[in-house]
Amino acid sequence: MPISGWVWTDELVQLTRWLAAVPTIAAILAALVVLGLALRLYLNRDRRHALRRQSFLMLLSVLAMSIPYSAAYLIETFLTGPSPWCAVSMFVAILTGNFIQFVVSLISVNLQLVFVHGVRTERFLKWYLTASLLLSIATSLPPTAKGVWGWDPLLDCCYVSLVNPKERRMWQIAALYFWSLLSALVTLVSTSTILGALVSHSLHRRRVLSLTQRTHNNVFNGTAVAIAWRITLYPLILIVLTAVSTASDFSTDKSLGISSRSDFVVLCVYSFFYGAQPLLYAVVAIFVDPSFSGAVRQVIKSDISSVRSCISGCHTSTGSSVSSLREQDERQPSARQSNFPTVTFDLPQRPDHSHINGKTDSTVSSATPCRSREHGSIWSTIRTASEEEYDQM
Repeated sequence: MPISGWVWTDELVQLTRWLAAVPTIAAILAALVVLGLALRLYLNRDRRHALRRQSFLMLLSVLAMSIPYSAAYLIETFLTGPSPWCAVSMFVAILTGNFIQFVVSLISVNLQLVFVHGVRTERFLKWYLTASLLLSIATSLPPTAKGVWGWDPLLDCCYVSLVNPKERRMWQIAALYFWSLLSALVTLVSTSTILGALVSHSLHRRRVLSLTQRTHNNVFNGTAVAIAWRITLYPLILIVLTAVSTASDFSTDKSLGISSRSDFVVLCVYSFFYGAQPLLYAVVAIFVDPSFSGAVRQVIKSDISSVRSCISGCHTSTGSSVSSLREQDERQPSARQSNFPTVTFDLPQRPDHSHINGKTDSTVSSATPCRSREHGSIWSTIRTASEEEYDQM
């Protein structure tokens, strides 16, 4: 539709599709990587404790749900016309997308309860996930039963099949905008409360880092504060992406569809960030989350060292076999000399220097082993400081 010399062409449609598909495919791969690393840590008893923190377990559920979420979004992206898969993919996308929003919101709520109010939440995890799943089903079934989702003639993609502006806006608010904005509002309030507590802690650091901090319910050491700062990145991602997606939805959802260059730019931004949301969570988990990234590094190092030891063991066994062959070759000439008597000499030791050998032996036996890098890591520090409080974060 030409407006002011601008035309919504098929080439631009393909561009928006690939802007949505590339981050979505990357999000699936990143989620599989994080889940695979988490499984590797779970199988390692020495590193399994890195998965005990509640916020990270909730993030793993988010990444697990992001796989069908991203798959459904890919189906929506590459469908070029009306199809029954439109409604199916939209239902899966809304169900999993709402679950992701609710769980990320509860991550901030849980962190506020533990860090600010000192509430024990070690048994809240199953309630967090169950409530998020039930609420997601309750919010995604009614519009699907009413046939709201399908091929959108205004945007030329799988979205809302209704053309009437009032019905369209009513279902969008009831099924999408209300729950997205509610999740963002709850997340914003909790995150603001946590950030306020963190800033207050930084301003009064000397008073907080006292000898009695480990026994106080509402006070954490500096390591826990650093971890809390990083955990707040999860809800901050939700707030930013919800604001971007809602603003772009309201700006492009018109009776004229994509009618200008500004609408096209907003649609491109929306398509990219809608698919990149799980990717950002995975990136934060790998590179920012302190316990997970540290444990993964330690496991990778142990795997590399085990491979090197195996290779060196193979070389040792090869060398021992060669030496055994050489010994067999030398047995015949040595057997000829076996008839001669063997003379041994006992070299006496000076009594005044007999303590040297004993000192050397004790030094070798009491040598301090090399310290692992994990000994001074963030994980070991906080585990000794407050194990139960840390697991609840």
